[in-house]
Amino acid sequence: MANERSLVFVIDIGRPRNDCLQVDNLAKAIKSYPNMTFVICHLLACQLGDDEILKESLHKLNLPNVYFDLASITSNTKPDTYPYFTAVKYVRYACDILGSNKLMWGTDTPQALCKETYQNLIDYINTSSLFSEKEKENIFYNTANKVYFKINKE
Repeated sequence: MANERSLVFVIDIGRPRNDCLQVDNLAKAIKSYPNMTFVICHLLACQLGDDEILKESLHKLNLPNVYFDLASITSNTKPDTYPYFTAVKYVRYACDILGSNKLMWGTDTPQALCKETYQNLIDYINTSSLFSEKEKENIFYNTANKVYFKINKE
């Protein structure tokens, strides 16, 4: 039904070491609907030390109709605190593997605001020297416009 109506399918498949994280099965399902748009939540909810799992999974899910939101990365990489070096590193991996045009910022509010300020949830990416201005424009604006409003400003 979502395919027939050209809806955006948003899915949270859990985190590494949980049975629900089935990257290969998700990639297979996505390939069955090449004209549908998929958004995978939380950049796969990787935690501290999940660098290789994240990179391998991003390569498998680097498909033309797949995007990722960055909500809760800061929570998932605890006990890191602002400026969230691990979260920044994970977003950098995603930019390098997928391109910033496949990523969109998010917070997972209101839950995230119980643990962090809204400003820090913006600034960990926005003030990082690891991202170009164009990458930040994609992450904070262009990708969401393309995915949810079908406006392509790449």
